[in-house]
Amino acid sequence: MHIQRSNMKIPANYLMFAACLAATLNGFAQPAAPMLLRQPTNQMPYIGATPNFAVVATGAPPPTFQWRFRGIDLPGKTNSSLSVLHAQFTNAGPYSVVVSNDSGVVTSQTAWLSVLPTNVVNLGDRELSFGTFSEPIWRAPRTNDENQTLTGDGLTLYYASTAPGGSGDLDLWKATRPSPTSTNWSTPVNLGPTVNSPATDTTPRLSPDGLSLYLASNRAGGVGSFDIWVASRASMNDPWDAPVNLGPKVNSSAFDGLVCVSGDNQTLVFASDRAGSLGDLDIWMSTRTNALVPWGQAQHLPATVNSSGVDFPAALSRDGLLLFIKSDRSFTGGDPIDGMYVCRRSSADQPFGSPVLIQPILGIGPGGTDVSSLSDDGATLYVGTYPVVYPKWPQIVPIGITRLPQLLASRSGATGDFQFDLLGREGANYEIQVSPDLNVWSPWLTTNATGTATISDPTPAPEGRHFYRALSH
Repeated sequence: MHIQRSNMKIPANYLMFAACLAATLNGFAQPAAPMLLRQPTNQMPYIGATPNFAVVATGAPPPTFQWRFRGIDLPGKTNSSLSVLHAQFTNAGPYSVVVSNDSGVVTSQTAWLSVLPTNVVNLGDRELSFGTFSEPIWRAPRTNDENQTLTGDGLTLYYASTAPGGSGDLDLWKATRPSPTSTNWSTPVNLGPTVNSPATDTTPRLSPDGLSLYLASNRAGGVGSFDIWVASRASMNDPWDAPVNLGPKVNSSAFDGLVCVSGDNQTLVFASDRAGSLGDLDIWMSTRTNALVPWGQAQHLPATVNSSGVDFPAALSRDGLLLFIKSDRSFTGGDPIDGMYVCRRSSADQPFGSPVLIQPILGIGPGGTDVSSLSDDGATLYVGTYPVVYPKWPQIVPIGITRLPQLLASRSGATGDFQFDLLGREGANYEIQVSPDLNVWSPWLTTNATGTATISDPTPAPEGRHFYRALSH
């Protein structure tokens, strides 16, 4: 039997249904395990702030989230972000998030929360913990005593004054004391006509080796209004030679002064309002290869260091890696007249990082802060301040600085293991790293430290040697 096929007409509504079904099938997402596109990052807020951890994840069906603290689920914390409200020291530690759906599970990398107390400044690989202010160690006897600075040993004070018995308007004077804790200063002595001039001489700063005295002066023979000059002496017991102008590579037609010098006499930072500055006064820097050659062409420090306001170097550490700055730039929660900052660089051939506000100095005096200096060991910052209003009778107030973290008191444990003490702070996370040669460093452990912790390393090292360091996490 022969069967003949016939043409059948397909209803329009059937075609519409088929089209919808095809579109649905084509648009249906295939199952996919979660994938993290952005990991949570370490946070280091000041106490009371609200840090936020966040991740970005994909997956089908859309994944769910479960945040963990110290490996334990945080109840109700099931969003892609986590805020730690008003963080306290007890909130410090490791955070992670588990991301899951029907196709799989992935756990984020650990993000560490360190909580800074207000007396600590974090500079990346180190922290500076500031103590409480001591009583003033010097008070100016006159209104027009200014630009005071202490030598690195804390025993000699240089300053500018209009006191009678000088050579001109402002002259350079000095006073001494028998110990770094004494307030029994000698009668001030004028540095004499060899150093001083009939013009204005101010902003004295002794080099760390004690053989060069830098000053700003508008005396005859300069390049501009106020230039940087330097007086030299052959030894600490010799008299000063007449000051010599640093020349046009350092000086300009504008104001130049407020010098700080590194311990190797190869880095010079100073203030100037010359062309190319961002504000009223900016920080400039000159370098040289050794103390016997002239200073090189002055370079402007970038906007991360300078601002549109008044900025000048307050102190430079002996290694030249920490720069303390006085600045009237604005900040939240305080008066710009109180603002002092510190910035760091990793080596002398690297730029300084962004300045960090030193919060413990805020509110030290109604008249604000001014020029400052640093002890040779970096353990004391001498802050110039005004108990009334600038320029009324400045004074010097010391504040102690402790560098954290520190590895201290190495010794052998009872089992022969190598042990050391980690000096840290509450609310911190520190990473201990180990190296056999000081070149290649490997992470060893991360720990919360409250005060001092004893850590033991039983791992043998090549040739029996291990080197250790602690970094802020």
